[in-house]
Formats: sequence, structure tokens, C-alpha cells
Amino acid sequence: MKRKNIVLGMMVSLGMISFASSPVLATNVKKAKTSLVDKKKTGAKTASKKKTQEQAKNDKKSIESLTTYSKLSYVVVNKNTNFINSQNKKTKSVAKKGKGYRIYYVRYSGSKIFYGVSKNKWLPASVTHGTVWYKEDNNNTMILSTNKKGQLSYQLYEAVNVIDLILKRNSYVYDDQGMLERNKDNSIIFLKKGKKLKGYSVRSINGKKFYITNHGWIKFNNVEKYTSKKSKK
Repeated sequence: MKRKNIVLGMMVSLGMISFASSPVLATNVKKAKTSLVDKKKTGAKTASKKKTQEQAKNDKKSIESLTTYSKLSYVVVNKNTNFINSQNKKTKSVAKKGKGYRIYYVRYSGSKIFYGVSKNKWLPASVTHGTVWYKEDNNNTMILSTNKKGQLSYQLYEAVNVIDLILKRNSYVYDDQGMLERNKDNSIIFLKKGKKLKGYSVRSINGKKFYITNHGWIKFNNVEKYTSKKSKK
């Protein structure tokens, strides 16, 4: 609970949090955008020397990371960027433009968001485009999406009654912009007919309906409700 308060507190201060009163209709969920492009600050070195012990403690807390739904969390780098380590120090390792990465961790440090490809290799969200999913402590699902301009859109879905679904045919997986999701090797992600899914809500993108599931956005007409034999009993 302590970790949750830290993260939510930062997001509120950034104007980033939005609660859905009717999560079954995802179109009712509010979205917001904010530029996360890093800015150089005059006198930053001088200010950093004057940090109090309490500020240092708060910084340490803000670096705490959350585990993502890695199968749904994938981004592509917009420009050549040095990875940073878990202490926000730049490393010699470079993430090259156009390279895709599976994201396993997310963290909020000060006013910036970072995505972790490992526990000690991080990228600023502002240099990527893609989608990252993770669960809040109260089982709400947070979805962060960045575009090629370093802008972030976010959606928070409250816990809902999950619907059991099954694929009627082989299906591609999409993100919240209606774009095809890709694997780490840049191949397109698809799920095979007969795969069972958990459906959270329905959303329309450019006039097309999608189910938001535990495996990403699936075209509405590609799935049907599924009742297990145990449920029938």
C-alpha cells in the first residue's frame, strides 16, 4: 500500500491520473497527454548539491519500480539513446533508433517516467513509442502509451467483472491506437484460434470495436463468450 501511495501521489502531481466510473465502456475512460521531453535546467548541478537528506530519501522512494504485464508491454525507440542504470546514471550501452524492446518494469522518478528492459537498463518513456501495462495494488490496470513526439496518454481501468472469451479465429493483437503489436524480434503478434482470454472492456478505435483482454486489444468480432464446464455445473 505504501508503494501505491508513492506512485499515485506522483501521478496526481503530474496531472496524470484519471479514474473510470464505468470501466465496461472503455470509451468513457478519460485520457490525457503530457510532453515528457527532457529539459535542461540551469543550475541543476548547484541545486543537486543542496539536497537535504529528506529529499534524497524521497528520490530513493521515487525510483522504486513496478512490474509490468510484459507480454503486453512493448516499445520502439524513437532516437539513439543511452540506457540509464537503476540509479539514473547514464551508461555506455545505447538503444538504437527503431529498435524494439519488451518492457518488464516501469518507474516514476521526479517528473519523468522510465521503462525498464531489465532491472539495471532503463529508457525514458519520452524517447519511445508503444504501450506499457501494469497492475496497481488495488487490482486496477494502468495503461501507458507514448507516441513518436514524446507525448504520453494514459488510461486507468478499475477492477471489473472479468468475461471469459475464446478466439473464433486466428487473430492479431493491437495496441490502444489500433496499431499491430510486435514481438521483441519485431514480428507481428498473433493468437491462435481456440485460445482462451480474459475480457475487461470494449472500446472503439476509428469506428472498429475491440475487446481489451489480458493479451491486448483483440477485434470484437474475433471472440465470443466462453463458459467452462465447471461454470455450467
